[in-house]
Amino acid sequence: MRRGAARPASALATLILLTGTGSVTAQDALPDTLDIQRALSIAMTSSPTLSQAQAALDQAGANRTASWGAFLPTASIGMNLSRNNFTTNSFLTPEGEAEILPNPLTSQSQSGSQGLNIGWTVFDLQRIATYREQGENVIASRQRLDDQRLAVVADVRRRYVEALRRQTLLDLSQRQILDRELELDIARRRYEIGAVELSDVLAAETLLLNAEVSLLSETSQLESGLQALSVSLGMPAHEGPGTALVDIVELPDASTLQRETLVAYALNEDPEIRALQADRSAANASLWGTRSRFLPTIQLGFNLGRSEQFGPGADLFQFDFSNTSRNFSISASWQLFDGFSRTSQARSASAREFQASESLRERRLTIEREVRRFLREIEQISQALVLLERALQISEERLRMTRLQYQNSTANFTTLQQAISTVTQAERQLIEQRYNYLNAWTNLEEYVGDVR
Repeated sequence: MRRGAARPASALATLILLTGTGSVTAQDALPDTLDIQRALSIAMTSSPTLSQAQAALDQAGANRTASWGAFLPTASIGMNLSRNNFTTNSFLTPEGEAEILPNPLTSQSQSGSQGLNIGWTVFDLQRIATYREQGENVIASRQRLDDQRLAVVADVRRRYVEALRRQTLLDLSQRQILDRELELDIARRRYEIGAVELSDVLAAETLLLNAEVSLLSETSQLESGLQALSVSLGMPAHEGPGTALVDIVELPDASTLQRETLVAYALNEDPEIRALQADRSAANASLWGTRSRFLPTIQLGFNLGRSEQFGPGADLFQFDFSNTSRNFSISASWQLFDGFSRTSQARSASAREFQASESLRERRLTIEREVRRFLREIEQISQALVLLERALQISEERLRMTRLQYQNSTANFTTLQQAISTVTQAERQLIEQRYNYLNAWTNLEEYVGDVR
């Protein structure tokens, strides 16, 4: 496990490696034994959050393609065949009176036409602004996809560590039950020979019952932790219970972490910061495009057509029309007043740009604060782990000595019970801080990538 690199490795490169180590679909079951790398690989292929972010990126790409198409000319072809049958029964006289014809007149007319129309907007600055805006939206969506990958990795790590914490505490409870059963057996045998009072037996039995209650609680919490882990992987909750987690044996070393380097890296490489920068650029392009609506637009047009009218006896389905027409046009339009609509849109776009800038500034402040906080937390817990390990060694040695004294009747059960409680508390504290340490690293790496 690499420790304390001077420049953090790219977390996204790590994710690419993870997705290449094997993939599963959302329908696959979790393996009986799961390690952290396998869990991350499953999440990269099954997480609905990543699927949604990918869909947003695809939509942004489609919008950019459409905005590029606005620069190209439009073309259409059309054809029309028509037949009109009519009957005349009345007419107007020169005096303006309606007369009925003795014999109705019937007639038929037929016509056909073909046409090719080409249009091209040669001057409309708003198209350029829209293309810039959609391009920045693609960048923002891509960066948010990267940010979601980091968030999914961090969430899976936290869920994995939490479930692993419960699994370790469950193992501790099981070991403590064996120890309490042994102590209860010793107390009973000593009571049978009159070496201790019945109160010692009752106290030993109470310790055993407390250990069994703790075992039930840890079993329930482990099941909940595994369910939460399964959901974070994009799997059904019922797939989690029964999975054995592989412990993270080697803890990352905090001694070579470079505080200022990591802070600077987070501020430069955080995907959400880059996404917000793209949002600001998109807002600027939108503002520029809104202002361009005050300028005129110029369009070119070209039409090529063929047409013919047929007599009543001619075949309707014929396409060799003899009459032709060609038309070329240049048109310009300039909206002088639209009821302050453009002014309102320009102000909205300006406010959007300001909000994007402030969101970016807020994100930078938050990242610097969080990275420094997690670095302090890692350093503090690292020092506490050294002290807790030594405290556990001392308490275990005292318990060993107290057990010998109790067996030799030189210490009462109350003293033994206190020694047992001290060891139990020391073991739990060490386990809790160990996994708090791993979680602190996960929180840091959500901003700076893999620095282990």
